[in-house]
Amino acid sequence: MRAHETARPMIRATNTGMTAAIDHAAAVIAGAEPYSRTVVAARVEGRSGLTPYARSGNWPALVLALGLLVVAAGTPLRIRRDARRRS
Repeated sequence: MRAHETARPMIRATNTGMTAAIDHAAAVIAGAEPYSRTVVAARVEGRSGLTPYARSGNWPALVLALGLLVVAAGTPLRIRRDARRRS
């Protein structure tokens, strides 16, 4: 996912689990079997420019979540206020 959101290739090396080379489109181009001793050879190329996520990070999602929380918190107050007016 990180390779896809930043549009950059990623090389991941682990002692156990997923060892792989991932291209800028988040496709695994080379990998190793989990829990095996092996060498993974792959060719990756650098890229330039920034994706919208790389520019702004998580801020748009956080602002949207905060706005939804404000709306959700205000809804019960409006319902109570309307109920009081009707009675």
